[in-house]
Formats: sequence, C-alpha cells, structure tokens
Amino acid sequence: MTLYLTLGGRPAIRQAVAAVLTEPMPEAGGGTVPAAAATAADDLTEFLVFLFGGAPIYEGPPISHTLAPYCADPGGYDRFVDRLARHLVGRNLPVRVEAELRVLLERVRRHVVGASCAAQMTGPAAQQTCA
Repeated sequence: MTLYLTLGGRPAIRQAVAAVLTEPMPEAGGGTVPAAAATAADDLTEFLVFLFGGAPIYEGPPISHTLAPYCADPGGYDRFVDRLARHLVGRNLPVRVEAELRVLLERVRRHVVGASCAAQMTGPAAQQTCA
C-alpha cells in the first residue's frame, strides 16, 4: 500500500494542507501567510499526492514557488514539515508512517530551501546556510 493510501488519500491530504496553511506562522509575524499564498493549497495538495504515490506525474508549478512563502529558510521548512506531519499522521497512524513521510519530504528539501535561499543570498554564506 502506498503512503498516499495509508494517509487517507486526496481528501486527507487536502484537509491537512488547508490546516497547515491557515495556522499562525512565525514566518508571517505570528499571523498567517498572505491571502495570495493561500491559493497555493491546490498546487501543494497536487504535489503531495504525487510525492506520496497517488499520482504518476505532477504538472504544477515548481514546488519551490509554491512553498516560498512558508519556507524561506531551513528552519521554515522544518516547521512546515512538522505541521504537515502533525496534521497528516496525528496519533492514529504508526510511527513508521510519519518516518516515511519525513523521508520523502527530506528528499525535496533542497528543491524548496535551496531555491528560496539562493534567491535571497549570494556568496559563500548562502552555500553554508542553505545547504
């Protein structure tokens, strides 16, 4: 069984994405991310469906663009993953499911954090901070 099915499929992913995107975020000064970023919910849902094995291809925008408002640095990405894991896995699924989810999200970290960091920083400091 794929992680997609174990998590509850598209409805569960859509619900978790909606919850994550509406939580107060330190990156937004304790508020939520601006309303324009909320339109990213559909793109993020489609990407996660693909990543977790529920779709053979992903044809949306680059995930770095979708997550840029949430993951401006490595710490932001870590907080995003923690919130997503909490909403998707909760207390109902085995620990191995959360571990599998985190491994998959770790594989795309460099595409999300590296792209947003590189856009903000230049030089050797960027390579050390964003790696």
